[in-house]
Amino acid sequence: MTQPSTPPPSAHPEVAPPGPDATRLFLIDLCGAGLSALLSGLVLPNYADRLGVAPSTLHLLAATALGLAAIDAAYLVLRPRHWRAMMLAVAAGNLAYPLLALAVSTADETAITPLGAALLGVESLVVVALGGVQLHTAQRART
Repeated sequence: MTQPSTPPPSAHPEVAPPGPDATRLFLIDLCGAGLSALLSGLVLPNYADRLGVAPSTLHLLAATALGLAAIDAAYLVLRPRHWRAMMLAVAAGNLAYPLLALAVSTADETAITPLGAALLGVESLVVVALGGVQLHTAQRART
């Protein structure tokens, strides 16, 4: 009589496989970061005077969003075993993004308009909320 085979123990038992929640979060972040990069890099510089934000500032924010999108895309293509590190990196970037936006928009020689402040404020709220969910998902996977 043969016993059913059991899979060998994982070399890294503390690493949980990335469930559909993690994959969905990477995909959502990729879409959001891609949209943010597109708008900040190509569309919004045409309205820089109405926003009170210099085009160079918008390009810096677009580059940051593009970097986060690259991490998201790398996860979705490679599906690495140690996905938590990528999720934590994206979460940290999302949580730091509003600070970067605030720093570069106030360091500008132009005064940000209420429209520009509202735009960056709403984007920051969305990005921080997503970063919090990503951080929670990555921490929950440890157990």
